[in-house]
Amino acid sequence: MEYIGYIKYQGPHIKDGLFDAREAATALMGFDEVFRYFLGKEEPIFAQVNFKLPVKIEEGSWGVFTPEAIENLIAVAVREAATGGIVFFALKKYLESAMDVAGKDGLFQTGPAKDAKLIFQKTFQTICWVVKLVSHVKCFKKKYEHAKLTDSDLFVVITNDEGEQLKVPVAVLSLLDKCPTTLFGKLASLVSPSQELEIGVKNGNQVETAKITEATRRIFFTGDEDEENILPELVDGETVTLSGVVTRTNESENSLGFAYNDHVLTCKPLADKALADFKTALISQNHKHLYVPQVVMTGVVERKNQAGQHKDRVRIFFSKLDAEDAPEDENPQPDMFEGETL
Repeated sequence: MEYIGYIKYQGPHIKDGLFDAREAATALMGFDEVFRYFLGKEEPIFAQVNFKLPVKIEEGSWGVFTPEAIENLIAVAVREAATGGIVFFALKKYLESAMDVAGKDGLFQTGPAKDAKLIFQKTFQTICWVVKLVSHVKCFKKKYEHAKLTDSDLFVVITNDEGEQLKVPVAVLSLLDKCPTTLFGKLASLVSPSQELEIGVKNGNQVETAKITEATRRIFFTGDEDEENILPELVDGETVTLSGVVTRTNESENSLGFAYNDHVLTCKPLADKALADFKTALISQNHKHLYVPQVVMTGVVERKNQAGQHKDRVRIFFSKLDAEDAPEDENPQPDMFEGETL
């Protein structure tokens, strides 16, 4: 199978290329969360389409691969989407806007008319860079004291505490600044002394890779911390109003992902409401964006079951969503490092 990129677990622990059911489910959910988060940064429209990706099993490894013919999977997923759903209305609105701009700038230059294969490749490249940088500095840093811009101002050289240097795109620093520190948690939770995770992306005839190993697992996986200590300001049963970013929507499950304070929360509408009822708050009025970059959510916190025990995750059942369409930053410059140009 020809592919754009992949994630793959490999090691002697995986006999005959098999995970157990729980590991496989965790890996798929983890990949879905990570990939859609960064895909949404590259092109929001594709992050909201529920396309299916093939799983490839080999002796000693288990992986999820994105095929080169990704356009076919997207087309099938869009056709399967409910005509009254968020994806349909957002796609229609965005396509109309994109085609209007394409008439001036040329087809295949804007929005969803861009090459889907290239968009997915860039997403995998971004994930690889993030894993490399976080592993290099051994944490999700927001500021970089030992960093220097290159002459092109497109790359920056980051020096870690051991004096080792890594040259990364400046755009990656900007993305990492808002990336939830728990985003890679599910993927990293499956790494062990006998099993590592590899992320790969094809770049011409070469394959660029990044790995999460037992040595770096603790940087990406914080799932061992007590659930009671996660977001303690969110008290079970209380009504809260939070500002955050929608990372995904899933109309079949009637849920969305909500990035708040370095955590991605699963949120659902209250009572008999559906996500489609909130489409005016989710769909951006800015023609350059599909989904609103920032929203304010009001809802009820759920973190305990009826017996009073903490659940495995914090959820919000929301009754209100308000859009916060941010203006375009014509000259973005991440304030994450200090240093002189090389």
